[in-house]
Amino acid sequence: MTSAGWNRAFLKLVEGRDLGLVLVNSAGFGFTKPALEVTEEDWDRVLDVHAKGTFFCCQVFGRRMIERGYGKIINLSSTWSASTDVGKSVYGIAKAGVSYLTAALSTEWAPLGVRVNAIAPTSTLTENTSLAFREDPARAERLRQPD
Repeated sequence: MTSAGWNRAFLKLVEGRDLGLVLVNSAGFGFTKPALEVTEEDWDRVLDVHAKGTFFCCQVFGRRMIERGYGKIINLSSTWSASTDVGKSVYGIAKAGVSYLTAALSTEWAPLGVRVNAIAPTSTLTENTSLAFREDPARAERLRQPD
């Protein structure tokens, strides 16, 4: 969706409502692929969802929050924004962008009443990560935390 589309959808959602505004940007998906195998389509998909989507949601909601003089934005980053592993280059770039965006918007919007923060969870053992670890036991061992 374009930023103009986001703006129209948001305005339709909040029209005539007196809503306290809190935005949680949690759209995303895991992505692990060696850098030499990443396609331009992979790159675009990962960066569009994680970085571009987060930016334009912040922009659309942030504008309304600034008009009201109050709002809170929570972006989901990842520990991969500051860590490395085989196959995490593109995902790490996207999440590093989310972390930087969060800091930049916080600096810009805090004086206007809008708090912008991020949380950066680590990998969570899910059905998908379990499958990935079964398919790559060496990676699973590298990421294993000591008991």
